[in-house]
Amino acid sequence: MSDFTERRAFSRMSFSRQVPLDIQGRPHTLTVAGVDISHSGARLNVPLSAPLAQGSLIELDLPRPSAASAAVAEQPSRCHARVVWVDRASRLLDGLAVVGLQFS
Repeated sequence: MSDFTERRAFSRMSFSRQVPLDIQGRPHTLTVAGVDISHSGARLNVPLSAPLAQGSLIELDLPRPSAASAAVAEQPSRCHARVVWVDRASRLLDGLAVVGLQFS
């Protein structure tokens, strides 16, 4: 039995879209795949070679969760975020890193 307690303030919703990512002011640096999203952040799959590290500032167009429902809005909005963690081990064989973002 696990004693894991979810510490998130907002629930996560799956989304699987390709989104363009601008890293620290460089437009359309790469396109990444979404994994899940919440009101406060997102998790993305990025190529292992992506120049992202904890603290990197990025901009991307993401569908934002609707405040009125559990649905993810169809119309993307421009988001500013900070990379809060990078996991280069769990998807290594797929050539991917998993990145956690916190929206600003």
